[in-house]
Amino acid sequence: MAKKQYSGTTMSGYVLQAKHRDATDEFCGLLREGESLRDVMQQAIDASAPYLNVPAHIRSKNGEPALVNYDHTVLAWRGSLRLTRYLPPSQQMLPMAQAMWYVPQGLDVWGQVHGKFPGHYMGKNGYDFPIPHPPNIYFPDQEPLRDGSPQERLDGMADALLRGDRVEGYRLFLGLADEPGYQAKLEDAILMAGIFEMQETIFNRRTRSTGHKALRARAMVEIGQFLGWENSHNLHWSVVPDIPTAPLFYELYDYVSSICSQRLKDTIPTILRSRRHLSEEEIERTMTRVIEGSREEVINQVTGLLQSGKSVIAIADALTAACQKWMAQIESPNGFFMPGHVHDYLNVVNFWMRTYKSPHVVKALYHEAIFINDVAAFARQFPATTPVDLPPLNVREDMSSEELLRRLAAAISAQNGREAVAATTYYLQTRASRARLLTVLAQEASLFQNDPHIQRFCGSTIEEYEQTTAKSQRHWALIALTNYLAGSSKRSTALDCAELYGEHFHRPIK
Repeated sequence: MAKKQYSGTTMSGYVLQAKHRDATDEFCGLLREGESLRDVMQQAIDASAPYLNVPAHIRSKNGEPALVNYDHTVLAWRGSLRLTRYLPPSQQMLPMAQAMWYVPQGLDVWGQVHGKFPGHYMGKNGYDFPIPHPPNIYFPDQEPLRDGSPQERLDGMADALLRGDRVEGYRLFLGLADEPGYQAKLEDAILMAGIFEMQETIFNRRTRSTGHKALRARAMVEIGQFLGWENSHNLHWSVVPDIPTAPLFYELYDYVSSICSQRLKDTIPTILRSRRHLSEEEIERTMTRVIEGSREEVINQVTGLLQSGKSVIAIADALTAACQKWMAQIESPNGFFMPGHVHDYLNVVNFWMRTYKSPHVVKALYHEAIFINDVAAFARQFPATTPVDLPPLNVREDMSSEELLRRLAAAISAQNGREAVAATTYYLQTRASRARLLTVLAQEASLFQNDPHIQRFCGSTIEEYEQTTAKSQRHWALIALTNYLAGSSKRSTALDCAELYGEHFHRPIK
């Protein structure tokens, strides 16, 4: 029998036909035959890019406002790409295969929610009916706009994004993308636009952003750096026009800007130069207050730390640790969704703070604190998000580090969050290699299919574990990740994608 020939063109065709298994088979075959990940990923992104924008993220459904989901394909690529660095060579492409598995299911979200295109947002029935037409293009590509100086255009782009002008904002971006030396400035501007587009509260809201525009901005930056700026036009088309897509949430940005103006006045330049860490008592008080306190108490806590000369990122690290500790103690599978989105938003903001040195990061710090506090207050209405103590456990403290890792992997496979948390907690009390633990967690995260949240959360949590200044609290990051992998509700625990990967690379999946 003739050897199968794999083709990027064939893979792209399967993407547009919503044939996720066939597209992933071609993807793995191309990688196995020596094609570079960069080239194959580029082809997949180019094939999907025209179909990832929507007319709006809100629609009328039976006379009530309803959310239209955000594209997750770029989030799948970014989350999976980050995991590759923690995996042994034989498994490094497994999370990338998971990203590819999702792409054909994530096209034309608008069509999916209106029952006109099969995929992830139609549920299991989305894969069963013939495709009546190709996915729709709701936002055509545009020509660059180059009128004015580069700085005038950069300012104009920020203004267009803020007021919701998709065409002008994207055209100005394209014109600036060709300007020498403007890559970092554009990355900074797009991240800032995504970060500050955040609802003021989720109480009594049918539609909300949950930080998705920030998440997609971060994905564009990281994927673009991998592909190369000069190869990222279609990636930019996928993300930039979505930043000013309705609905827009800038009430919190206005509120926070007022707080900074009134309470910090002319001290912000001094605050931005600070590198002072928080004391242990300040970390613990901040962690408690942001979860349990009122909004005004949280604002006062952040303001007081800034006025006392503590660095912005050190305060952000304490806020992130609070979110991680909360997630480490959740027992119900249904309790992870909103806290997980909060954490990934914090990761984007923290990355922006660490990387771009924007004069506006103080505002973003208040965004982080208010977002966590709001979601925590909302969550207290529901038993699913209530922290619980550990029950009696089968894992023992006297087990060897390798036995604890085996128990951890088995508990994640069995979706036993309590056992997994115990194994990780005991492991962290030993001197055993933290790198081994990160590898096991990345391996387990790479097995889950149909849900980019999992690989994304794994990547963002490991990054915060590695980068935080709140060293005494960073164990919560890995315990939260363990609990999320083993305890959160999953769209699927099937191993179809992992098995397909194993067939291509002759590797057992477990």
